[in-house]
Amino acid sequence: MKLLALFITSLALSCCTEHGAASRKQLTPTNDSSVRISTSSAQTKSILDSMATILNESLPAYKQINKRGFYVSDENRCIGFFVYDLTDTSNNSFTDPGSFKVIDNHVYHFAAISMQWSISNILILESGHLKIFRAINCDDKGDRVQDVLDYLQKSHSSLLADDNLYNRVKSFRTYGRYVRTDVHSSLNCSNFVR
Repeated sequence: MKLLALFITSLALSCCTEHGAASRKQLTPTNDSSVRISTSSAQTKSILDSMATILNESLPAYKQINKRGFYVSDENRCIGFFVYDLTDTSNNSFTDPGSFKVIDNHVYHFAAISMQWSISNILILESGHLKIFRAINCDDKGDRVQDVLDYLQKSHSSLLADDNLYNRVKSFRTYGRYVRTDVHSSLNCSNFVR
């Protein structure tokens, strides 16, 4: 049974793709909640690499399951995690991975695909900077969804003119896919390291 669960998890762990990125520039997030991103043609690839780095920093024990942790493969596949654009839900790593783009002033939900590791993060791209809210689904461990909404209201009120975005941010967990290794699999916030 464990072998079957491991097989199912490994099949699902390579869901997210992005094609056309030329370089493999690794970005290392700082303790500051924003990271400067190059505006080169490899911006989407760089941001996906940054998301993988954030997940690896937040969930170091995941490397017990996958020695490389979360990463973006040579074929530009996100291994172990997904990305969902909450501003434009047709732009996600599931429906048409080859056309997935990271777009300025969009709000993204990203998390591990495996349910027990699926600490949710929200990323907002702002003129080449990443604003990141971490572990928003873990009470008393990370940021809160209300922090995201307050920030959007303060800094991007025009985005919230669309009630749909407001509702999608509030229900961010419905915008993603999670793999359960068994019927008892659930989110384990004790895996999160701030």
